[in-house]
Amino acid sequence: MGVTGRPEKSIDPTSGPLGQLALDLKSVRRRRALTLEQMAEHTGLSAATLSSAALGEACPSWSTVRAYVTACGEDPDDWRPRWEMLASEPQRLQAGMPQRPEQRHAVLQMTPDRVRTVQDLKLALRHLRAREGNPPYKSITHRPNPDGKIAVSTISVLISPRNNRLPTIEVLTVFLAAFGIRHIHPAFAAWRAAWTRLAMAEESARTEPFAAKTDHFETGALAA
Repeated sequence: MGVTGRPEKSIDPTSGPLGQLALDLKSVRRRRALTLEQMAEHTGLSAATLSSAALGEACPSWSTVRAYVTACGEDPDDWRPRWEMLASEPQRLQAGMPQRPEQRHAVLQMTPDRVRTVQDLKLALRHLRAREGNPPYKSITHRPNPDGKIAVSTISVLISPRNNRLPTIEVLTVFLAAFGIRHIHPAFAAWRAAWTRLAMAEESARTEPFAAKTDHFETGALAA
C-alpha cells in the first residue's frame, strides 16, 4: 500500500549517511505497508514531520526517529548509534539516554560544566537521573538522605522542561544528595558552580534595567 498524496521525493542512494538513513526509514515503513497518515495517527506526529524525517535533507530529532521506527515495529535503540553520528550537538543533548545501558557511555550528556541556562541545568539533572536507570520520583524521595527530604512534586518541578525557574540551592542540594552527590563529593562543586552562574545571571538581569533607568535619570538631571 503506497503513500497517498503527492509522489515522494527520490533520494540519491550515494548521498551519504544522512541520505542512507532516510532511505532506510522509508524502507521499514514500506515493509509495514504504512502510509504517513496511518503513522501520524499512531505516533501523534504530523504526516509532514514524518515525511521530513525521511527526506535526507536534515537530521530529524531523536523523538521523531524514535516514534517513526517504533510505529514500524523496530527497536529504537537499534537505530540510536546511527542517529548519534548524524545529529547536531543540541539534538544529541536533548535526546535523553538509550534504554540499553551499554549504549549510554557513548551518548553526549549535559554535565554541570556545560550548563549555561536554567533549561541546561534541568537537562543535566534529567541526564543524571537517566544514568541511574530513571528511578521513579517516589523511590528518589525514599532514599536515605542526610541533607533532607524532597517531595515528588518538588522533583517534578525541578527537572521539568516546562518550568523555567531556577531552583533554590537547597532543593538542588537535596536532590543531588539523593544520588550520592553531597558536599564532600568531588562532583558537588561543579553543580554548585553551575547554579551560582545562573543565579548571578538572573541577578544581573534584574539589576540592569534599574541601572539603565538610574543612568537616564542622572543624565536628564545634568541636562536640566
